[in-house]
Amino acid sequence: LILQGLKDFDLNEPSVKISLDNIKLIAVSFKDVVPKYKEVCQFFNNQLDKLIKSTNQLISSNQFTQVAEVMTKVHRSLSLLGEHLDFSEIDKGYKSVSYSLLNHLKKISNVDLILKKEKVEENDVLKLKEAVSILESAKDTVELRDHLRIEEIKAINDSLVLKIVNYFESINNKVGELFRNEGENSFKEIEMLVKDMDAIRTIPGIDS
Repeated sequence: LILQGLKDFDLNEPSVKISLDNIKLIAVSFKDVVPKYKEVCQFFNNQLDKLIKSTNQLISSNQFTQVAEVMTKVHRSLSLLGEHLDFSEIDKGYKSVSYSLLNHLKKISNVDLILKKEKVEENDVLKLKEAVSILESAKDTVELRDHLRIEEIKAINDSLVLKIVNYFESINNKVGELFRNEGENSFKEIEMLVKDMDAIRTIPGIDS
């Protein structure tokens, strides 16, 4: 009955802590209550574990606001119910979400294969735009700032933009070399390179 009554409550409701505190107090005098108390605590441990695991799908689909909401709920639960939970395991799970999110963003920023090409195709530019857009979205998700340093996300975003700018500059330098070395004979090739530069300019954050 104790478990049935509590499991319908939200993890962050103060009444849950009050109930668990009371059950723990009763268990001191009535040993037969101890198994029930442990059962209730395990139920909430499992609920938090499910919440933490739910972030895997949220991260992979770039739902950063929802990731932050889960992290907030877990963090509040640790603060509120810490003495009744497997604190170290839940805390480790909470911190792993930050690691997974940053690792996901780093993978998105890895566009080296595209930028090694001599010529970017339309689909390449779309992929670069998507990568920049996703990182900008993560950087602009204010709720995440309660759980990880915004500087870490900004550094990943800035690194990506810098890679694209450097690629743009390499094309620009190639145009100059072609014109100096081959003059009018290089106009057709230069025209193609300029088109690539124009396409890259459409990527947000690329102001060259």
